[in-house]
Amino acid sequence: MRFLEMRFLEMKRALAIAMLVLPACLGTTGSSIVSFRWRPRPGGCRGWADTGVRYGRGWHVELTKATLYIGAVYLDESVPVSGAQDTSCILEGVYAGQETSGLSVNVLSPDPQPFPAPGNGTGDLAITGEVWLAGGDVNASDDPTIIVDVAGTASASGRAIPSRPA
Repeated sequence: MRFLEMRFLEMKRALAIAMLVLPACLGTTGSSIVSFRWRPRPGGCRGWADTGVRYGRGWHVELTKATLYIGAVYLDESVPVSGAQDTSCILEGVYAGQETSGLSVNVLSPDPQPFPAPGNGTGDLAITGEVWLAGGDVNASDDPTIIVDVAGTASASGRAIPSRPA
């Protein structure tokens, strides 16, 4: 409980400083402001619906439905350091763009699938991208969003097992 009280005081202090400093931050930092449209085009899984895939031990898997929920995409100007260091799920660096409107992508379709709203950012060069597979606040302990939804049939030796609804 003490930790939460300290965290709340830190947030109040940061908000007070931001309210004093923000009026001086009107305009841009020198880079242009841009808006863009994301259109994921998965297409690579198209063959799964047509021919299926064979796995070890003789199983043949045919997907009839495969959706992936993309909650957000962030573009960062820096490259993360690889290795075994302890990192958070949020990259350090300067973000140059973001798309936060969320989209359920039909992974079996080869067609581009635009996000419902345009993304925005700066005209600066982004080097690293983050794809967030979450429906809401990534720090929430409970997220009812279905991230992956797959249906199909697995068969082997004349025996077929359809997927079951969750």
